[in-house]
Amino acid sequence: MSFSRTVAHQSRSIGRVSCPYRNSGEVIPEGLACWQPTGNRSRVLAPSIPRWQAYSASVLHGTLYVLLFLVPLAGYVRRLAGAHPVSFFGLVDMPVFIGRDEPLRLPTDTLHRGLVPTLALLMIAHIAAALKHKFIDRDGVAGRMGI
Repeated sequence: MSFSRTVAHQSRSIGRVSCPYRNSGEVIPEGLACWQPTGNRSRVLAPSIPRWQAYSASVLHGTLYVLLFLVPLAGYVRRLAGAHPVSFFGLVDMPVFIGRDEPLRLPTDTLHRGLVPTLALLMIAHIAAALKHKFIDRDGVAGRMGI
């Protein structure tokens, strides 16, 4: 994946996103504040892509984004409700918003345990679809994905 950055008089302008952070040494991670992927990232699919594939891709991407938010959230709440501390890769302890709550732990445990394999299967399907477009269809869709 390529990234571009254009620095314009005391502020950064990337594509259509303007970043008001000056080059004065503020401690703001540029990756979070001002970077935008560039390249052929058009949302319009090639006309050769069947409608069912376009619809499936849209549903798959939306579901992946939702699961990438829900899986860690359900796991976090599950751990807190079980009175277990949560750390971010052992580096920082995460804040505790709730105390021990068994009625909350049980459904979040079930939710987390159900969503993890679902996320894994959808990721495998996404990789398989990307490889299909790269090696079987050779329709340029894989190039839009950066592979």
